[in-house]
Amino acid sequence: MTSRILFMLSSLALMAIIVEGGGGGGDYRKKTPEPSSPPPTSSFPSFSPSKAPKPPKNPKPPSDIVDSLMPGMPSLSPSLSMSPTDLPSSSPTVSTAPTASPSAEPSSSPSETPTSMPSSSPSISSAPSSAPIAYARPDRVDIRYVSWLDLDSETQDIARSLDYDIYTWNNYGNNLIEYYQWTDLTKDQMDAATSLGYDQKSWDCWQNHF
Repeated sequence: MTSRILFMLSSLALMAIIVEGGGGGGDYRKKTPEPSSPPPTSSFPSFSPSKAPKPPKNPKPPSDIVDSLMPGMPSLSPSLSMSPTDLPSSSPTVSTAPTASPSAEPSSSPSETPTSMPSSSPSISSAPSSAPIAYARPDRVDIRYVSWLDLDSETQDIARSLDYDIYTWNNYGNNLIEYYQWTDLTKDQMDAATSLGYDQKSWDCWQNHF
């Protein structure tokens, strides 16, 4: 029991020494070393998390960046010009449908002075015109359109004097004389054609131009 009392007394003495600290005993706790120099200062302002600036909701890129990324595209916002440009900014659109009303009032006088001469040479038609000169077609010589076998012997003889036979008479355009005008016929051919009922107008109209 004596030894237990001595152990307790020695323990109390040791605790008293630790609590008082004392100059000679020293502090058992680890002390933080003092800094040798003040910490460097930063040129950038510091922000606390609660006061940090918030980015904009819809940031817009600068126009020069947009032009470099998308050349030829319109700008983000139209520019305002005080004076119109010499040329249109884009090609005009072409509409296939006519407008419902004229775009402008008609001019009171022609835009160009009419020429005294025609712009091109007149066309030549092989068919007669209906105006302004009246055209009178001569009567057809019907005997020419009768079959060779239905002609009487006298008419066949007259046709032979014009170099016709059964084939050339029944098939138009196979006798060379049909390409002659009236003035190209000989006196005997004119007489034979007259016997068939032709004259100059009817020959040139019906015989020379079937």
